Amino acid sequence: GGEGILLKLMNVFRSFARDQKIEKIEWIVHAVDCPRPNPKLRRILELKGFIIANDPVDGLVYYQQEVRSC
Repeated sequence: GGEGILLKLMNVFRSFARDQKIEKIEWIVHAVDCPRPNPKLRRILELKGFIIANDPVDGLVYYQQEVRSC
């Protein structure tokens, strides 16, 4: 399922952000209104602290912001 690749991609981007001294990562996952939602993905996102938010451009999304000290 897509939830496995998402977690791997998150680790890659976190590593990149750390190496580039990027302090903030905003995660936006467009999976709220899927015609065939993946229940595992929703559970994983919620466990990881994502919330459903209304993005002004994309509508409802799963959202999380990470702030890191460099």
